[in-house]
Amino acid sequence: MEKGVENLKTTIDDLTGMIQSNLVTVEFECINLSEVIAKNSESLHSMIKEADYQINNMVANDAWLSGVPAFIDSIILNFFTNAIKYRSKERKGFLKITSKKYGDFIEITLEDNGLGIDLEKHGDKLFGMYKTFHGKEDSRGVGLYMTKNQIERMGGKIEVQSKVNIGTAFKVFLPIRKCV
Repeated sequence: MEKGVENLKTTIDDLTGMIQSNLVTVEFECINLSEVIAKNSESLHSMIKEADYQINNMVANDAWLSGVPAFIDSIILNFFTNAIKYRSKERKGFLKITSKKYGDFIEITLEDNGLGIDLEKHGDKLFGMYKTFHGKEDSRGVGLYMTKNQIERMGGKIEVQSKVNIGTAFKVFLPIRKCV
């Protein structure tokens, strides 16, 4: 019964978070992407160090984008924690982050050398609510769902390439708006 109550509380917390995320007014601000990455690296310093993980921030210091600050922070944080959680025990893990401009979009690529995802088997469920793929006890299947939702709310899209036991590359495309 205790486990049932705990699971119900977790579900309610997840749904509350998603509802709150959808109620956030989408107000765009100029955001320095490199600073958001550095802030998240600093916030997760203990986790990164304990996992003997490497964060390679290849984003230029002058990489600005226009987005919802809470969303951008949440997106980067989710990719960091997922990369660490789903790292391979067979090699030293890394997450490499790069950015490029393509026409009216900025592409942010987050590439790791972790467990990877079998996209043939799970590709259609990857961004689904409560979908998990590696059998980790602490996985809830909410992070990628929320990340995709936040990206789309800012007018962007997300793509993924992955190979099992090689790694995963997420490409986030966000529209470029003028930053003053």
